[in-house]
Amino acid sequence: MSLKKQMQGKGYWLKRGWLLLGLFAVVLGASQWSCAPARLDLNLYYPVGQDGKAVYDKITRFSIAMRGESLTAPAGDDSNEFEPSENKSRVLPDVKCRPKKEGETPKIEIEVLGIDGQGKSFASGRSILFHECGKPLKVSLFMSPVGRFSTLTSFHLVTNGAPFTQAAAMDEKRAGHRVALLPDGRLLITGGAEISGLGKITAVSGTTEIYNPTTGIFTKGPSLSVPRAFHTMTQVENSIVVIGGLGLQAGKVTSVRNVDVFALNSAGKLVRRDGPALTEGRAFHTATAIGTTSNLLVFGGVSFQPTSGSTTMATQWEIVDYTKDEVVSKGPIVAVDRRAMHSSSRLEATGQILLAGGIQINSQGKVNTLDSMLSVSVIAESGEPRAVRKVLSEKLKAPRAAHSATILENKSVLIAGGMVARSDNLFVPQTVVGTMEIFASNGERQGGQLTMTQPRVFHSTQRLNDGRVVLFGGLQSVSPNLVAKASTIAEIYSPDPTNGIRSRPQEIPQRKDRFMQAATLLLNGSLVVIGGVAVPSVPAAPYATLNRGEAFNPGPKNK
Repeated sequence: MSLKKQMQGKGYWLKRGWLLLGLFAVVLGASQWSCAPARLDLNLYYPVGQDGKAVYDKITRFSIAMRGESLTAPAGDDSNEFEPSENKSRVLPDVKCRPKKEGETPKIEIEVLGIDGQGKSFASGRSILFHECGKPLKVSLFMSPVGRFSTLTSFHLVTNGAPFTQAAAMDEKRAGHRVALLPDGRLLITGGAEISGLGKITAVSGTTEIYNPTTGIFTKGPSLSVPRAFHTMTQVENSIVVIGGLGLQAGKVTSVRNVDVFALNSAGKLVRRDGPALTEGRAFHTATAIGTTSNLLVFGGVSFQPTSGSTTMATQWEIVDYTKDEVVSKGPIVAVDRRAMHSSSRLEATGQILLAGGIQINSQGKVNTLDSMLSVSVIAESGEPRAVRKVLSEKLKAPRAAHSATILENKSVLIAGGMVARSDNLFVPQTVVGTMEIFASNGERQGGQLTMTQPRVFHSTQRLNDGRVVLFGGLQSVSPNLVAKASTIAEIYSPDPTNGIRSRPQEIPQRKDRFMQAATLLLNGSLVVIGGVAVPSVPAAPYATLNRGEAFNPGPKNK
């Protein structure tokens, strides 16, 4: 195959495994704009172990392309396809860089395809970098098989030594943690717990880590104000707001009131500051951005009482303004509407927030799983959000909690999986739900239930950039004597403009069975799954909390 070539500069040499691309001359805009010779060193690396060797051996030639807002298309057209054995300089057409606009952060995209003997793009690597056109740059690019999950791999350049790769790993094992994309393309991972069994929490983390998708290396980030897991982490403009969560105090579970705000400073360093304290400590709640404002609606959750050992429902909703560091409004949640482990989705057509399902704990400590839904609107007074108005909504077809809710390409909401919790333990499924429901962007039901390939709870659901939806991991079943089975197969559903998704998924093997993991998309479109809990092969053995991850390569941008 061939790609439309948008190479920045000319002259390079190539060999299998390592690829170095020298950039020698760049013209910035008009002829009076110029810069000194620049160099781009691009290192290709592969998944660890036999998987990486299989990718490496199958590639017969590479195809390279560069794109970017700061680049202009070169004259002519060329396939840019080269044999891995080639080791000689070649000349490519000049590419001009347009002048940098004031306050702009230029973005450059580099994509390499690994092509097999049948001419198919068998593997690819893609990186989006914030870098000024014409300046020297060293880049590492992870080459993984298209349409498959690969073990996260880190690439290490060593002074006075040979580069090496190894399985990428966080410093800490984490489950019930959260992950979000930073403006510069790195990932922020916050908090989490170590879990030895269903509902058995042995430690809670107060640290964060930063994942660099270019090298695959994890580094330490700013500490949280307090340790927490099962919190919310919401991206609002260029800030990331961490709210509430579950903690441990003398071995007993507690609820967190603290709010932390993360942002990159002018030097590109990630910093944390304290936000406002919640009125009520809570975990398994939701925090949803209100339109384009700096306000978040915090709704529901459970409050753990370490002194009495009881668990109660959060009784108030709160509106947090992370820029003013205050709770700008709060109000009661009537008893019938209190919930935790529910989902929250902003409806595109109405602007309302759809709260679906969840669990509720009554005064006797009994856990009930809900099939009710609420649509709520935030009412503003003098431009400030002051009240929450409930709009009655229809019920779910099946009670469910700890499910996922995803906005589809056609703006409808996909609610998938979940559980009916045991009446005596909110962490343990009585049954695992194997159906999905879709609601239009106005909140109305869209069709009937869809059957999943596998039931799953405590899973991840993510929409890819091409509109496909990936359901990953989760618990598949739990027997009465607490023998659990986790999913080892991911389901990938194609988009449908009328129905939201098509009913028959593609099934892709995961690298590892896991639940309570965190997942998100990278800037390059790949899905990254990090941490979680693995079910032991021996029923009586403790569960294993994980510190590694895997990535799904959806394929090149221009197939």
